[in-house]
Amino acid sequence: MLYSMRSLLIAATFLLTAVAATGAARPDDRKAREQTDRMIVAHGGLERWNNAPTVSFRKLTGPAGKEKETIVVVVEQGRRRTYLDWPAEKSQLVSDGTRVWSTNWKQTAPPSFIANLDYYFLGLPWFTRDPGVRLAMAGTGRLPGRDTDHSKVRMSFDAGIGDSSDVYTLYIDQKTNLLRGVEYIVTHPGVVGSKSFIGPFFRIYEDYRTIDGLTVSTNALSVDANGRVSGTNEFRDVSFRMPFDEKRMKTPAGAVVDAPPKRKK
Repeated sequence: MLYSMRSLLIAATFLLTAVAATGAARPDDRKAREQTDRMIVAHGGLERWNNAPTVSFRKLTGPAGKEKETIVVVVEQGRRRTYLDWPAEKSQLVSDGTRVWSTNWKQTAPPSFIANLDYYFLGLPWFTRDPGVRLAMAGTGRLPGRDTDHSKVRMSFDAGIGDSSDVYTLYIDQKTNLLRGVEYIVTHPGVVGSKSFIGPFFRIYEDYRTIDGLTVSTNALSVDANGRVSGTNEFRDVSFRMPFDEKRMKTPAGAVVDAPPKRKK
């Protein structure tokens, strides 16, 4: 299902995967489903998220204490079309749900990797209810540099949903039911080169804020494979009601279409 809801986010845009890929999907674990139900409620509920017409934010990223504004992101919910701007570099990226194109591209990673990367991390609690998602409890564990045990939920996918070997490990607060972190690997061919994957990495969520009834992390730490904080991701001006600019879906002259390279067999 190349154009399934998850494929629009992953297969056609950034192909981000998570730790311990397993292959065949399994039926949902009842306890995992209940745990993620509580997580979704803690973050504001599924109905409110689904009814938000757009998700938008300004992202500052970089080494701790040296963050700089890099991206302005607007995503249309439902069809999950996206446009991103790098004002300082005068770069643009657009995904219409089936294609990704860019102008004046300056980033190291390919556009198909970046297009919905931060949107997916921001909305991960709700994406556990996407079609084709499979959930299972994975015990308890601690995030790097933390001394608190969290409930771990394994999130995998049916065959044919993007890359069906993808697995995310969600770390959920046992008291508040908020999502506190996620463990993942990266397999996008345009990022990993000749390797099959790089990682595992972590994203650790901090500074939760409730906006229009939805609770999201506005500051997330990026942790590398050695457990070191490699940077921060700060989200400002988060909104769930910004009008979507339909004119941005027209491919401008000179735009370069990015098709993710095929994975080596």
